[in-house]
Amino acid sequence: MYNDKPKTPFLNVEFEPSIWVAAGDDKLTWWNLDLGHRVFQEGGAYHGVEHGEIFLYEKESGHEKVVNLSVNAGDGEEKTYSFHFTNKGFETLFNTENGKSVTKALRIACELLFHLPDEELRGEVLSDALAAVEEKRKSQKRTVWDKI
Repeated sequence: MYNDKPKTPFLNVEFEPSIWVAAGDDKLTWWNLDLGHRVFQEGGAYHGVEHGEIFLYEKESGHEKVVNLSVNAGDGEEKTYSFHFTNKGFETLFNTENGKSVTKALRIACELLFHLPDEELRGEVLSDALAAVEEKRKSQKRTVWDKI
């Protein structure tokens, strides 16, 4: 039997809009991850995600979008990333890792953004985040070991 439910781009997880909880007000669109959701528990698709939020606000220059993500890769140390998307492109506001870790965090962010119930915001931010993944991938130095 063919399953035509939407799936996420990297981990192939079915659409779960309930992992996001709306917060914010008239001036600020803000979503937080519901870390009590089963997908964040041990054995769940996103086990290791410690925190996540997205917010969008208007400026004269257009939409400003920020995605914050904290992950624990199992080494006991939580790593936090903040990604800023504007009409001019993408920037990492802060992180403590090298380029490959940033790319991996962006991929996790894309996975989580895919579940966002706000279709308009999801489309806007997801396309920005996927473009940033591609930009980071192209800019990384590759060695013969990366090709194996």
